[in-house]
Amino acid sequence: MHALRYRNLSKSTKGEVVSIYPNLVTEWPSIPDFPLPPDVAGLPTMIAEPWVKLEDFRPGHATEGSIFDADGNLLLCERERPWSQIVKVTPEGEKSVVWRHENSCMVGLAVHKDGDIFAADLEAGRIFIISPEGECKREILQPYFFHHIHPNDLDFDKDGNLYISDFVGDFGDDSGAIWRADADGDYTRFHMILGNLYRPNGVGLSPEGDVLWTSESGKNTVIQIKLDSQGFKKPFWACTSVVYQGASYEKYDSLRVDSAGNVYQAVQFGGRCLILNKNGIPVANVVVEGRERGDCNHTPNLALKYGTSEGYMLGCGSRGSYVFKFDTLAPAQKMFCNE
Repeated sequence: MHALRYRNLSKSTKGEVVSIYPNLVTEWPSIPDFPLPPDVAGLPTMIAEPWVKLEDFRPGHATEGSIFDADGNLLLCERERPWSQIVKVTPEGEKSVVWRHENSCMVGLAVHKDGDIFAADLEAGRIFIISPEGECKREILQPYFFHHIHPNDLDFDKDGNLYISDFVGDFGDDSGAIWRADADGDYTRFHMILGNLYRPNGVGLSPEGDVLWTSESGKNTVIQIKLDSQGFKKPFWACTSVVYQGASYEKYDSLRVDSAGNVYQAVQFGGRCLILNKNGIPVANVVVEGRERGDCNHTPNLALKYGTSEGYMLGCGSRGSYVFKFDTLAPAQKMFCNE
């Protein structure tokens, strides 16, 4: 017997010869380039199918910031430096440009109940407020006590307060934070909700508004922050937890929360999103059609459509730019724009 096989054998307490390496092979199988990480590979997995093709492949072209407005239109950001623009895709899949800025990097959107679109310009450190008709009404987010916030993702609570991820920091740099801009202060009064974060990215509230979820792209973590009745972090030490950390070259990006509290964590460079239940336990995967080819695996963002159990994930790559559609575990929750 080959020496490799001898090392695979051991005796059980009953004297039988058993394998201590149940997956031992004598020849290597074909290894895929884009396998799911081992800790989630055994979860139920759904394929997101192409819904709309946005653009053919162009170097530097990217999409982010998807969100639905009150009329069921999908809004998203397209960028190709130095310009970026807000795009609307109707339920019939028709695409049009809402607003364009020639020197910006818009990456995150949120829709107010009055229909205004709040758009995060990551590089310039500002938030545009755009009317439904496509007029820029004003800019907000000036330097806060000598710290210039770089907004990435946005989410409104039921009172119209705006939660903002400050996309700074890195693997060894915890200078990122989550902020809140107060509605009754006309979005000029800011509070730090949680600091010392490694490039925070996604932000999303639970249906009850008592939990704020965020992700760190610098360390691939998903963080649960329990909030008090005023929308601030509870002071008790056990009320903020890293509920999950992924290990791969992929980066945890934006996230959304459905009406049951499940968290949909988009995975940039992964062609997928990971679904965690309301307690932060991974329960399912969603992968883009053709993920194994790696030609549309830039998947930084997704949106859930209110009144349905439909999810829409953005994907880019050599195949072009697409919106992929999938079934969610529970209906989408009511957003501030649906009030």
